[in-house]
Amino acid sequence: CGQSPIIEICPGNVDARRGYGITTAYIACFHRAIDDAQPNPIFFEDDARLSDKALCSGKDWKDLPHDAFFVLLGGHRWKYGEKWFKGYRQTLKSFGAYGFMVPRRHLKALAAGYAMDLQSGSETLSPDKSWYEHAKRARQRVYALDPLLVYHPGGYSNTWNTMRGIIPTNDT
Repeated sequence: CGQSPIIEICPGNVDARRGYGITTAYIACFHRAIDDAQPNPIFFEDDARLSDKALCSGKDWKDLPHDAFFVLLGGHRWKYGEKWFKGYRQTLKSFGAYGFMVPRRHLKALAAGYAMDLQSGSETLSPDKSWYEHAKRARQRVYALDPLLVYHPGGYSNTWNTMRGIIPTNDT
């Protein structure tokens, strides 16, 4: 970006159960964003990369669809819905959470949904899948920026315990 953006590190949690550490970390990050009173906080994985400088100067989100529970900035294996707005596409399914924005008004609901996931007793959790259920419960939709602005570089995946190649912004 050529500038020093204000970034706060939200530490992860180590948990041997797949998905539990990241889910716990997201809950803590969401509560921190609530306390910071940010209207539209953006969350990035530690290895996410911007594919465009559009977020460098900030985004006002004034064009955000009224029913957006959150907005994905990157991901892969998309299944798109029928709703389209200028700059946004409804998503029904995706994988990856390289970068996303949650409007402040939905942070508590998403954190509560993730807390329910932690109490579910499931062998594994997948917050990038369950947030679609939490959006549906809140009678909201999930959108992706169009075009996407965040990609995942190649490297070692702690989730899959293997080397993975780059996942570009246009991976469907």
